Amino acid sequence: MHEFGEEQSKRRRKRVASIAFAVCLSAFATGCAHIDGLFASPEQAEPKQRVRKPAPAKAVAVTPEQRAEAKALQATALDQIGRGAIGPATSNLTQAAKLDPTNNQIRRDLVRANRMRSAVGAGEASMPRTKAD
Repeated sequence: MHEFGEEQSKRRRKRVASIAFAVCLSAFATGCAHIDGLFASPEQAEPKQRVRKPAPAKAVAVTPEQRAEAKALQATALDQIGRGAIGPATSNLTQAAKLDPTNNQIRRDLVRANRMRSAVGAGEASMPRTKAD
């Protein structure tokens, strides 16, 4: 009788293992079904869309005077940011970026100033208004 119990136990383990394998395989197949072409033949697979690359930037000639004026505007804007005047700083950085579009630091400062202006604007909108005494 003891041998019969072991045989039954082995069959039960095999059955559980095969069911577990089937469940895992099914889950894997379902999870991978969204991958294009995995289960379809090359003829049935949808053609992939081409990603359009941005056009290369045109060469811009910046005169030394424009570059110097842009640097001066950038310095003024950074001083304004330090004092908390984000609006005028954004305006100055925008003008500087137009004067010298090749200057990556000016563009980074402009992005940062725009983020600050958005954050300050969002913070003011969420703050409750109080009555002034």
